[in-house]
Amino acid sequence: LLQIVKKGRGALVHGSRGDESEMAAFLIGAGYNSFFGIGGWGSADTEAVLRTQHWRPQFKLPLGEPYGDAELTNGVWQRRFVHVNVTFDTTSKTGRIQGWP
Repeated sequence: LLQIVKKGRGALVHGSRGDESEMAAFLIGAGYNSFFGIGGWGSADTEAVLRTQHWRPQFKLPLGEPYGDAELTNGVWQRRFVHVNVTFDTTSKTGRIQGWP
């Protein structure tokens, strides 16, 4: 799970596929104790099934604290963190997380 470390409110995103645009949209507005998870909450027989359905390698990458709230300019949201720069274009509905491999 991605957790935001900043004062504010928490949120949970459920049913996500976990692609970059979804993570970027989440990070634009995420607050303190916000978590990004993917997949449903159905039962699974093994721990391995849970790992493959609910885990993405990006969850281990550094994010760092946000420098502040997101800013909107010409339809593009931008928010800077210690380790990444996140953008989300409201017209194309695409997001980018720059700074991760």
